[in-house]
Amino acid sequence: GAPELQAPDSALKRKGLWQIDVTLPEKREGLCVAPLWLYAKNDGQKGEIDFEFVKAGLQVTIHSHHTGAAKSQAVVLPNSADWGGKRFLLGIRADIDAGLIEMLVDGKVAHKFRRTDHPEAFPTEPLKTFISMWTAKVGLGWAEGWLGKWGGLTSTERLAMVVHGYSVS
Repeated sequence: GAPELQAPDSALKRKGLWQIDVTLPEKREGLCVAPLWLYAKNDGQKGEIDFEFVKAGLQVTIHSHHTGAAKSQAVVLPNSADWGGKRFLLGIRADIDAGLIEMLVDGKVAHKFRRTDHPEAFPTEPLKTFISMWTAKVGLGWAEGWLGKWGGLTSTERLAMVVHGYSVS
């Protein structure tokens, strides 16, 4: 299965601190573990801020469609390839109007996105929380270049992302 949790539309925010206390599963070819990401779509405008654990490691990304074309900026955090099976406190501190997004790992800023550095990729919409895990299965060929090819699990294997807690303020 591909589990996903999402906040209600009433939780849309332009500013805040979103945090998740999570144990990541082992990294697998073709698997995307998105322990914390923010997303919104409004009248064709889309915005997104992501933590995604993929074949390259823990990647932080911003996306926007406010110019009429999809634009994004992604960074793989240093030394994150071996984070599977480990527990982390991940956070997104964002102020969309001020043009600043901070990606936090265990309370420390791991990366900053500024609107002035990435004006076309910087989200403009109020965002809500998603927590998900999915694979580059048949029909998602676009994802294979980024994630690798999903090989499936044996009947005795299980992948789990454990969410120990979540908060937004």
